[in-house]
Amino acid sequence: MFGHLRHPAVQRILKRNENFAYETTVSPAMFGIAAEMQQLSLPTELESQYYKLKSEELPCHIFSMLIEREPLPASQSHVEDIRAIYAIKERLQSDLGTPPDIVQLSREAGMSNRKLHQLFNQIFSKSVFECFQWLRMQEAARLLRSRRLTVSEVGYQLGFTNLGHFTRIFEQHHGIQPKRYSLIA
Repeated sequence: MFGHLRHPAVQRILKRNENFAYETTVSPAMFGIAAEMQQLSLPTELESQYYKLKSEELPCHIFSMLIEREPLPASQSHVEDIRAIYAIKERLQSDLGTPPDIVQLSREAGMSNRKLHQLFNQIFSKSVFECFQWLRMQEAARLLRSRRLTVSEVGYQLGFTNLGHFTRIFEQHHGIQPKRYSLIA
């Protein structure tokens, strides 16, 4: 079904003869497909065909997101390397107030800085620091939605010493300033 797509990520997935990991977010369209599948009531004779068609729609959305990525050449991924990259992501999530030290992370993962960078980009389509900033902004949005903390408190909690910088980064990620976000969220 997808064999005609020449993007390296798609080709690697279709080969199925080597380890790989690609992470994407669940898009609103994918949520929509899942909601349609749950809500629609069909005659029993059509259910199987309907669910088959809908389940084919989901990989289309996933491959669409992968094709939008920069077509990086895939590096050989060992299961241990993939685990190490996910451990690094978990470490980033666990301390959103401290920017990542690439040299230290590479050492802990047992790989070179170049390999760490390459695998991180391959899996997440972001550098380590871009992923760190994205995670911080997701947490900032969550904290602002809870309305327990002010914008200043959220910024400081996430390691920002300059609130103007926090506001600019937040607006770049969410398209709205944090103060307005906290009022409408």
